[in-house]
Amino acid sequence: MWVRRACVGASLLVGAAAVPFTTRSSTDTFPPSRHSFVPQEDYIPPPTNLQLKQVLVFVRHGDSSGIIEFDANREFWAQQLPDQSILDLANELNPIEYSAPDAPREQDTSPRARLTKRGVAECVSLGSALRRRYVDFGDFMSPFLKPSELIAYSTNTSRTQHSAQMILMGLFPDISRTREHWTIPVVIRSAARETLLPNGDGKCGLLFTLLDQIFAEAPGALQAYPGYDNLEEKVRSVVGYRGAIPWAQLREIITCHDVYDRPLPDGVNREFIDQVIDFNTWLWDSWYVHPDVQMLSIGRLINETLEMMKGSVNGTSPVRMGLFTTHDNTIFPIKKFFEIPNHNWPLYASTIVLELAQDTHSHTHFVRVLHNDRVVLQKGTEWLRWDEFHKKLRQINVDDEEYQRICSGKPGSESGMAAAQVFATMR
Repeated sequence: MWVRRACVGASLLVGAAAVPFTTRSSTDTFPPSRHSFVPQEDYIPPPTNLQLKQVLVFVRHGDSSGIIEFDANREFWAQQLPDQSILDLANELNPIEYSAPDAPREQDTSPRARLTKRGVAECVSLGSALRRRYVDFGDFMSPFLKPSELIAYSTNTSRTQHSAQMILMGLFPDISRTREHWTIPVVIRSAARETLLPNGDGKCGLLFTLLDQIFAEAPGALQAYPGYDNLEEKVRSVVGYRGAIPWAQLREIITCHDVYDRPLPDGVNREFIDQVIDFNTWLWDSWYVHPDVQMLSIGRLINETLEMMKGSVNGTSPVRMGLFTTHDNTIFPIKKFFEIPNHNWPLYASTIVLELAQDTHSHTHFVRVLHNDRVVLQKGTEWLRWDEFHKKLRQINVDDEEYQRICSGKPGSESGMAAAQVFATMR
């Protein structure tokens, strides 16, 4: 099974002793979930005339326990969490490095919103797939960990931090690490400097205003969704909502329960689950179609991406791979910006990869975009010239100073601020 291949066979060194690394007990099994991405073996490398220079990987965290927790399920979710020994080993190999003294967003909330055993397996599997593509194949990256070649970022939540750690453990297992280069940190930024979350510190006044407008128009806009009235009636009948339906919360609950086949109210079947997820996808798609929302949501991340790639193009940066572990509300606008069809909700451990390569003859740089192993054409071509790709990124990129200036405008109403806070904390 794919989980067995992903999780068995690596080991983590503790002192001088080799301890088998397993993410599950001998009785645990994790068949593939329709809500998670499983890397395939059909990756197509760049043509022989293109030499990889840099790879940037944006990934949603792995499977996690429910964000919306209630006491009746607390014991069940606690049983889905990985052993503490696995997390301790992950912290040894890939310590969390705070660039600011912000406390973690989640304290004393376990088992809510935590990476599960299944999520650990997914992330190790993803890291192993990245190793096969970018380390074992060719000479793009050193087979032994070189910290100068790799940088890893995560948002300040346990599920993304643990996801990043597990990906790195699959990418560079202990046998590929030396005593000199034993660790690679996962870097966490302050809320004010967080580029991996839209409005991470909740202080962007202009985004408040934009969301205020979107929410104000929502009653009429929702009717544009085919079959919305029937869906709303069904949701109210089955779930019992009286006021405004918290669609994101509903999607969150039923997705977690669907993955683990947990009891749900009568009438909540596979068709119902798919309808709710499809509507959430359509709704978020309608939000992120706005260039200003894209800019204020991921503009700084795009700027960071641009600067990192420019460093490689100019030969001033040794970074070969950047790993950005985040949430669905960041993956979603990235998909929208790169015109990746939003046919489904961002899967657990799903990826968007930017491959920067150089032609060995003309020395011209090109970029390819992949979403879950599939090439995404940019302006009708697989490999877009760097100058054209650079121009595309500049459509919405903003540096931190410009972002702070724009966001310091007058906030919207209290309802808009509440909507923005919900928006900023959705995963």
